[in-house]
Amino acid sequence: MTDNDRDASTDGKAALDVAREDDVVIAKEAPKMVPLRALFRFYKPLDVALLVTGMLFAALGGALFPAVNVAFGRLLDSTAVGDVAGQIDSAVIAMEVVAVSLGVSLTLAYWLVSWASARASRNLRCAFVRSMLAQDIKFFESKKAGELATLTGATVQDFQLGMAKKFAELVQSFFSMGGGFGVGFYFSAELSGVILACVPLLGFATFFLIKSIQDQQKGNSEYESAAAVATETIGAIRVTNALNYQNVATNRYKANLGKAQRYGAKQIWKASFAGGGLFASMFVMYALGLWYGAKLIADSKAAALADYPPPSGLGDTSDATWGAHSTYAESVCTYTNEPSKMYTGDSLLQCACNLDYAMASLTTSPNCGCGYRLDTTFGSVLDSAASPCLSGGTIVMVFFSILFGGVALGQAAPPV
Repeated sequence: MTDNDRDASTDGKAALDVAREDDVVIAKEAPKMVPLRALFRFYKPLDVALLVTGMLFAALGGALFPAVNVAFGRLLDSTAVGDVAGQIDSAVIAMEVVAVSLGVSLTLAYWLVSWASARASRNLRCAFVRSMLAQDIKFFESKKAGELATLTGATVQDFQLGMAKKFAELVQSFFSMGGGFGVGFYFSAELSGVILACVPLLGFATFFLIKSIQDQQKGNSEYESAAAVATETIGAIRVTNALNYQNVATNRYKANLGKAQRYGAKQIWKASFAGGGLFASMFVMYALGLWYGAKLIADSKAAALADYPPPSGLGDTSDATWGAHSTYAESVCTYTNEPSKMYTGDSLLQCACNLDYAMASLTTSPNCGCGYRLDTTFGSVLDSAASPCLSGGTIVMVFFSILFGGVALGQAAPPV
């Protein structure tokens, strides 16, 4: 080997070492994360006003979701009172008001947030073009044709999607979660605590289900690799035939299809497992909530009768003060499947305490047992919370409020 060959070999090794060092340096460099507030640097004052207004409507819409459960619980309890028709009408009107308010608030929320995001995306594109035109010619020589336009379009599209629909969903889910848990703990903290034990399982299942669906929507890159092989082979069909390359190209195509099949099966398995986990956690919550709710109803009735005992004359039809009340109670407090069979003992007293005696044109009430009422400053919407007894409507209201809160917790994770 001559001296020139040795020098060339040395220079080649040196260049290779430099290239390897450069590769190592480049490989170690990672994209720098920006703080959350940097996402709003392209929002002008009008854009900020639109965003804040949209966030307020999203928060209102999220907080109104538990109100549907309150109205539904009142609707269930309305069948157990004297003026059934009037109570049902009131509950249905409340549900209609909540539905209209919910639709209007969420429509305005997503519209305003998306509008602000579109304006901020336009500002981002303008800032990128100004920055790009300020670069020297060396910058453009290192880029491929159309690379900057493609990168800009994809990046700005992700920014706009994240700051529009995803951001509104995050605000809505947060307030839905807080409102659901708040309603549940207000009406029954004990039942809410029991049901809340299943919420982490429900939240994780909802999160993985949404993530698996989003991963499926992103597409399968292996199909793109197979398509690239087919395009390359067909585009150079003459070369393929001349080199007898058909079998090799076919095997490459099949290999990529096999990877795509395995990837698709993996994503479907994830979605199926997440969906099964979601329904399993929901039914566990159903069983636990309804069983413990029935226990709380029975215990609350016994405790209310002991804490707020009926007057001594209630149950005696000949009593001067409560005789008329007792007569009315005996005519109403009968078994559903045997109307001729009347309640007796504590069951009769419990039923008598819970009746609406205004239906019998009686102006006084024994104010005992489950019929005992505390003063509440919240109005008729929260009347069931003023009763010392839990009702079926309250149990359903608490259960679905915690359930919706857990689902909202899982929905809040993917936008983040």
